[in-house]
Amino acid sequence: MGPKADGTIPEVQRERLLDMGFWLKVNGEAMYGTTYRTRTEEKGAPDDVRYTVKDGVLYATALKWPGEQLTLGADVPAGPGTRITLLGSDGGPLPWQRDE
Repeated sequence: MGPKADGTIPEVQRERLLDMGFWLKVNGEAMYGTTYRTRTEEKGAPDDVRYTVKDGVLYATALKWPGEQLTLGADVPAGPGTRITLLGSDGGPLPWQRDE
């Protein structure tokens, strides 16, 4: 990425940078100032997810849109009273359940 000799940025690179900026505007809370979780990925899980942590908040970032349901690993610390939200939404809690 970078400007050409005349200082212009090729359109395809410009679009990618703008897209990345939009993504970070929505999801930056899960990136900036966080650290990785001891267990950062779910090997063999149905959804490809990475985890970060900041100020006692656990962020699960799906590497592709999972559709109607996101499946997280069994060791995710969620229990009664846990509030789950989607970054970039209205902040309302999402319905969730813990299965075997």
